[in-house]
Amino acid sequence: MTDIDSVGGPSAGDQDKEEKCPKCGRKKHDKKYRRSKSERKKALKRDANDLTSDLDEKAREFIKEHNGDLVPPGYEVSHEEPLYTVPHEDRCELDVEENMKTQPRSKHRVRHKKSGQQYHDYPRPKKK
Repeated sequence: MTDIDSVGGPSAGDQDKEEKCPKCGRKKHDKKYRRSKSERKKALKRDANDLTSDLDEKAREFIKEHNGDLVPPGYEVSHEEPLYTVPHEDRCELDVEENMKTQPRSKHRVRHKKSGQQYHDYPRPKKK
């Protein structure tokens, strides 16, 4: 029996390399971008330890209890510069802890409304 690698054909390792993003090393994001859970976890843990963040004490304890794996009820992790401002293949550059903020769901939703601050700072591109 002949191994495909010994014949000179593409190996499974080569296929994996072709499917990786050159910027972050994760699976290539040219279609649907999957947000980074590890970066979200870092942002949650950072905000839980920051007394000036928008978290109440119950939310801080929830994050610490779950080691940043879960978002507290009533809160969301928001990207300060939205991912839609860059093409799919560049979204990993914005999907980092430094661009994330944990905030109450109500505050996050107000920022994203058409009259909200984030809507004016980062207007959605017009569809063609």
